[in-house]
Amino acid sequence: MKSIHIPFILIFCIFFYGCKTKSTFELIPSEDSGIEFNNQIVDNDTLNILTYEYLYNGSGVGLGDFNGDGLLDVFFSGSQVDSKLYLNQGDFKFSDISKSAGINTLGRWCSGVSVVDINADGLLDIYVSTTMKNAAKDRENLLFVNQGVKNGMPTFKEMATEYGVNDSGYSEHAAFFDYDRDGDLDLYVLIDVIDQQPALFRPKVTDGSYPNTDRLYRCDWSTDLKHPVYTNVSKEAGITIEGFGLGVAICDINQDNWPDIYVTNDYVSDDLLYINNKNGTFTDQSKNYFKHTSLTAMGNEVGDVNNDGLADIVALDMLPKNTERKKQLAPP
Repeated sequence: MKSIHIPFILIFCIFFYGCKTKSTFELIPSEDSGIEFNNQIVDNDTLNILTYEYLYNGSGVGLGDFNGDGLLDVFFSGSQVDSKLYLNQGDFKFSDISKSAGINTLGRWCSGVSVVDINADGLLDIYVSTTMKNAAKDRENLLFVNQGVKNGMPTFKEMATEYGVNDSGYSEHAAFFDYDRDGDLDLYVLIDVIDQQPALFRPKVTDGSYPNTDRLYRCDWSTDLKHPVYTNVSKEAGITIEGFGLGVAICDINQDNWPDIYVTNDYVSDDLLYINNKNGTFTDQSKNYFKHTSLTAMGNEVGDVNNDGLADIVALDMLPKNTERKKQLAPP
């Protein structure tokens, strides 16, 4: 009997080994790809997870064909390290062109990347959100405008101030979209200022006066400058509710063909659903659309998950699983 069982077991094992599912993705080592970016964080006695909770949040990555060769290039923004732009050479090979391309994030603590053709010239530009630094000038967002491509190499010029998008309000991320449907790209800047007691329940500030309020910038074309200029229209547009923003998605929740805004907020600040009123203003309708939203929410994404033609929302949160853990993490 043993002589019969052993061959059977061997055949059985060989069969299932042959049916082993191959991995969908393959890890490409940095020495092969040429991508050596490492967003290394070095903490110390004054800069650590206790003094800055978002220390390890990451800085963002953006993909885009910056030289028009049909291949996706990669932009990495850095926190304590320099940001990098890698040009796609094909066959998963990349080269660091940051210096020659004019990419310099000036020691900013970067928190997000948006790839956009901001001036509608057919060339992709890079908008970098920044945060953390105490001095306002050291946390102004950056805009790298594509100056053109020569011999396959793109070059950029930092022009955030000229365009009016050098927001210094502790930006977490940004989204470009045409909220007024006039044919150009407006800008929503997600703000997250950590105050002394972020988990304290208190009346919400809803008049736009609190520093922790997101920003909406309207885009208008300047014939004199020959490029767009942005104006902060947050208050008049109804973007006035404070929050600790960690995620923003542009979507059409009510299917009226006007873009709406969904924002996930950290700590005890409520998530927001700004419905487009079609007249240049928005109204938060989260209470009317949802029975509840998460507290301590992180990022979000909106899409038609079940293919029924309706927008579904995925929101991540870090709310503790039980009351005991929640109380342990509560502020004194």
